[in-house]
Amino acid sequence: MNLPNSVTLLRIALVPVFIAAMLSDWNPYIPFLIFALASLTDGLDGYIARKTGQVTTFGKFIDPLADKLLVSAALIMLLERGDVWGWAVVVILARDFVVTSLRLVAVDAGVVLAAMLSGKIKMIVQVAAILLMLTSWAQGRPSVFCTAQIVMVAVTAWSGVDYVWRSRQLFKSKAA
Repeated sequence: MNLPNSVTLLRIALVPVFIAAMLSDWNPYIPFLIFALASLTDGLDGYIARKTGQVTTFGKFIDPLADKLLVSAALIMLLERGDVWGWAVVVILARDFVVTSLRLVAVDAGVVLAAMLSGKIKMIVQVAAILLMLTSWAQGRPSVFCTAQIVMVAVTAWSGVDYVWRSRQLFKSKAA
C-alpha cells in the first residue's frame, strides 16, 4: 500500500465520521471541517502519486470511488436535513452512475477512461457548494442554497455530457 492510496483510503474512512457528525448534536462546524479535510485528500493523493511516480491501477479505481462516496454521503445527509433538493441529488448521482458505467465499458474495450478536466471542475464545484451548504452562515439564506445547487447541478450535468460525448467511440465499436 503506497502513500497516495493510503490518503485515498483515509478519505473513505472519513465518510462514516462525517455522517456521524451530521447526525449528532456536535458543533455544526465539525461536519464542515471533516468534509473539508476529506476533500483536501482528493487533491493530495493525486499530487503525491504523480510527483512520486506511484500511480497505480488500484489508485485509478479507488480515487473516483472515494470521491463518489464522499459527495454522495454529503448530499444524502443534506437531503435528510432538508438543505438540498431531491431532484438535484438524483441528477448528480445519475451522472456518477453514467460515468462509472462508461468506465466499465471502456475497460471492457481495453481503454482507460482517464479523468477529464470537466470531471475535475465538477468535483471542485460540488465540494465548494457542499461546503457552502454546510456552513451555518448559509442557514436561513434560501438564495444561497438555490444558487449553490443550480450551479452544482449544471456543472455536474455538463461534465456528464462531456464524458458521454468524448466516449462516443466506445459505443460505436461495441455496436459493431
